[in-house]
Amino acid sequence: LKTALDKYPENPVFALEYARILLAENKGQEKEAANYYQNYLSLGGRPDLELQPKLAKLLNEQKELQDFMGSAAAEAEKNNDWNSACWYYRQLLNGDSRNSKLAAKLAFAYFMNGQYPAAAEVLAMNQPTAYSGLVGALLQYAQGEYSGAVQKAREARKLNRNMPVNLAGE
Repeated sequence: LKTALDKYPENPVFALEYARILLAENKGQEKEAANYYQNYLSLGGRPDLELQPKLAKLLNEQKELQDFMGSAAAEAEKNNDWNSACWYYRQLLNGDSRNSKLAAKLAFAYFMNGQYPAAAEVLAMNQPTAYSGLVGALLQYAQGEYSGAVQKAREARKLNRNMPVNLAGE
């Protein structure tokens, strides 16, 4: 199941079943089970009548922390404090490592902070999205790789169903 989950991270059923297994093992893995269950929900899964009550407290605590960290990251971006934005997004991504949206935001914060190798590493380690593709295009452009930037921008637009990609609106 773990292999299938790694191969198909966007499949909510694998995330749900892995959460069930972690919780059934009953070896202090409730937090990890809650992460996988939260991932299941974020992929469009419906609340599970067995897991929801067992993980509700952890889910609420995680949600409050994520909301706070997300607000702090957005405030750091607004104030052009890219170093702080990097820190907040890294913390958020540590708690939700499969979140490609957070990964793209971290890569953009690294880019804006001038940490190009770190931005490229984050992009390479995560599922491509339209937003991350545009960040990749900016990264290529900033490094003087203009044809690569054009290619990345085209890929980003294709991932966005041939609609323009907006960094602000994602």
